[in-house]
Amino acid sequence: MPPIPTAELHLHIEGTLEPDLAFALAERNGVELPFATQEELRAAYSFGDLQDFLDLYYALMTVLRTEDDFADLTKAYLARAREQGVRHAEIFFDPQAHTARGVEIDTVIRGIGRALDAAPRAYGITTRLIMCFLRDESAESALATFEAARPHLDRIAAVGLDSAEVGNPPSKFREVYALARQAGLKCVAHAGRRGRPRMCGRRSTSSAWTASTTGCGAWRTRRWWPGWSRTGPR
Repeated sequence: MPPIPTAELHLHIEGTLEPDLAFALAERNGVELPFATQEELRAAYSFGDLQDFLDLYYALMTVLRTEDDFADLTKAYLARAREQGVRHAEIFFDPQAHTARGVEIDTVIRGIGRALDAAPRAYGITTRLIMCFLRDESAESALATFEAARPHLDRIAAVGLDSAEVGNPPSKFREVYALARQAGLKCVAHAGRRGRPRMCGRRSTSSAWTASTTGCGAWRTRRWWPGWSRTGPR
């Protein structure tokens, strides 16, 4: 029986990095991973809590260096998604996690975008790209990231927040969200993983803050197809 057509409404592209590709990219770029074998790395995917996941999530990002790396990562996800019946995917990415390592934001977006451009034809999947700001980085860093991404806003459907919630309320990012709305982007936010309900944004003390919807917690990962897009049409 073929898989049921679905829509993937919550997907972090960096989090889809499988052990085989992680080791291949590490060898390509001369990066030493803190795991001796793919099996050892796969065993580390058994997370105890959110922080365990984040530690591995950021550790594996070190193998992503070039435009080809980001394209290969995205194509590998799309190939697996097609096998699982995905027909539409809304994909988050974390540019600050890469620019902090010296990888240009242009490299990240061009690589992911190259794979997404081919997705309808090569995989039968439509996509939307959501640029996330890291909550535990400064508001100034988020603003700088948004400005650096301006030449690529035609590829981006929405902005979001992710990473550590505690001590990083959504009101911290009201200025960059206002800029995103002015640019015609949707606004979403991860919330409720570690912080209190006010981390969702709608009840934030800042009247300038309103997220279109939460990036996680409020929605199941997949919906029946034809599924509607959480971020809506551009």
